[in-house]
Amino acid sequence: VIAIQERLNRMGYDGPLALRFPLRVGRLDPARKLHLVVEHPDRYRIRVNSQQVAYNGLPPWRDPRWLPIDITGLLKQGDNSIELYCPDFRHGDPACYEDPAARYGTEIESIYLVGDFAVNGTFHETPHVDPHSDMPPQPTRWMQRDSLTLSDPVPLAPGDVLAQGLPFYAGRLRVSIPLGLPAGMTTPAALCLERFDAAVVEAAIDQQPLGYIMSPAATLPMPTAMGTKRNGLHLTLYSTLRNLLGPHHHPGGELSWVGPTSFSPWPYYAGHPQMPDVVQETAAWAAQGSSPKSWRDDYCFVPFGELTASVVMHK
Repeated sequence: VIAIQERLNRMGYDGPLALRFPLRVGRLDPARKLHLVVEHPDRYRIRVNSQQVAYNGLPPWRDPRWLPIDITGLLKQGDNSIELYCPDFRHGDPACYEDPAARYGTEIESIYLVGDFAVNGTFHETPHVDPHSDMPPQPTRWMQRDSLTLSDPVPLAPGDVLAQGLPFYAGRLRVSIPLGLPAGMTTPAALCLERFDAAVVEAAIDQQPLGYIMSPAATLPMPTAMGTKRNGLHLTLYSTLRNLLGPHHHPGGELSWVGPTSFSPWPYYAGHPQMPDVVQETAAWAAQGSSPKSWRDDYCFVPFGELTASVVMHK
């Protein structure tokens, strides 16, 4: 959609615009709740598998402009399509500083599917060393684009959830671990997380909060008198919006810094002397199926859910 937007702006195109988003579905219970989230749905006529749908007042999702449309039961096993038709697209002209509507025109945005389902696909890793950062090498995890399929969710196992149906998930995971500490324990102890794939971890013993851990090897003191052998350690892992919003298609994988061009097929700003002919390159991309050098069709993600925890007893 970024390439299409840029191409139409460069062409100065005004008029009708039809967008089609393909989608593959595996075994998915038609009763599972499913919503299509569209920014400014009033600008479009929207069809899911040729059936027209419309926004009907549901609360926004994540952002005041991201409005969900209930499409439960409209997807079928196999190939599906979501179509957005804008009868009056207007191109944007960056030179129009005084008129925001003319400067941005009709903005084409990503759409989202939200609901009770899993997203499965074929994952592979590539080694990645960022030459612009002194961070240690990290494997980059990719999902093959043509393998992406919606299906019924399955119970999660401990560990990274990317390959368990939640590659785009932005939210929380709760891990519960029975401790079996002796009743009336008075020895000082601390919780240590040697590793965790999350932005922050919230810890609690039964219903008693311990605090938050934001960096590996940090520790939290534990209460010394818990009074039962059935103590449960509850760790809530909080993600970021990285796997939901990307950038997913930068050939560099997980970047040490991100800017507007990190989401674009072209690594240069408008007006840069090395900026290619966007109109021709986008047309060639569509006709030949070969993407620009600064774009990878596969989806890049960062791991979420893996952790290594221990309870350290102090003498």
